[in-house]
Amino acid sequence: AFSAPTSTKNFYTDKWGTMVSGYAPIKDSDGNTLAVVAVDVDSMTFATINNSTFSFLPYFLGAFLLFVLIRLSAFNTSLFKELWKILQMKRALMIVGLCAVFSFLITYVLYIHTLNVMKEQLGHKLMAIADTVATDFDTKDLNSLHWAKDMHTDAYQRVFKKLNEIREKNQDIKWAYIQRLTEKDGVFE
Repeated sequence: AFSAPTSTKNFYTDKWGTMVSGYAPIKDSDGNTLAVVAVDVDSMTFATINNSTFSFLPYFLGAFLLFVLIRLSAFNTSLFKELWKILQMKRALMIVGLCAVFSFLITYVLYIHTLNVMKEQLGHKLMAIADTVATDFDTKDLNSLHWAKDMHTDAYQRVFKKLNEIREKNQDIKWAYIQRLTEKDGVFE
């Protein structure tokens, strides 16, 4: 993230929740990375998107089965009786069962693939948001912020306002924040 825009590939869990994140470097006029802007989306947002994508399926299957039952019982009772006799044969039941299992497996594989594509697209969206807003931060403001007492400065208020604007313009984003390296390896502020 300190060299180029990136995003997490899967959800991760930390003390703030289960998230997927996008990151982009904030560079000064010389091209040196000063910090990273990060945006997080909560896993519940992804679950909501996922549920809305696949919510029609039970209704479709229910309507389809209702249509088939009405068609078989109302219009041709002899056809219904013949189908019932065929379904009572072991071989026909095995074929129908195998087809159902095969259909379930194909549907499940497509479902998993769709989830992975949705995660990837969400990661790209977050990466694009972070990359777009990274240039909006004034590096002078960031360089002047290091301690809790800096929260009372105008520079902090400008950075704070910009982070809140990111969240307001992108309703799915739960957290927007800035990280930078410290002199200790693996420690960020």
